Amino acid sequence: MKLILGLVLIGILGLVLIITLTKKVITDDLVSLIVKEGSLTNSGATFILENHTDNSYRYGGSYSIEKERFGIWFSLRPKRKLSSTLIAYDLGAKKSREIEIDWEYNYGKLTPGKYRIIKNIGDFWVGTEFIIQ
Repeated sequence: MKLILGLVLIGILGLVLIITLTKKVITDDLVSLIVKEGSLTNSGATFILENHTDNSYRYGGSYSIEKERFGIWFSLRPKRKLSSTLIAYDLGAKKSREIEIDWEYNYGKLTPGKYRIIKNIGDFWVGTEFIIQ
């Protein structure tokens, strides 16, 4: 019985790992996302989205937040169904933009720990890690 339970737990952990690792996080290569110094709180932050290429990219207002536990990234469950305006912002070649994100309404205030925020830019994902004290 213990063996079966152990195998089930390993299978679930493996599935979580596969789901967690399916998001490709790219930083610094094409587009980077960083926390603006002095802006981070447990309810939001200002991020700098910077395009390092000669291409223009589009992005929307949606995002997701993940928390690291035991070396594995887990998606946070929103407090309510997430919605965002279907608008496409342009991030021109070699340009940067500041993006203010207040996640308290969707996720609540974040408790101490290591997090990352992920946004879809064009046809790839970009993210950055941060620590809430």
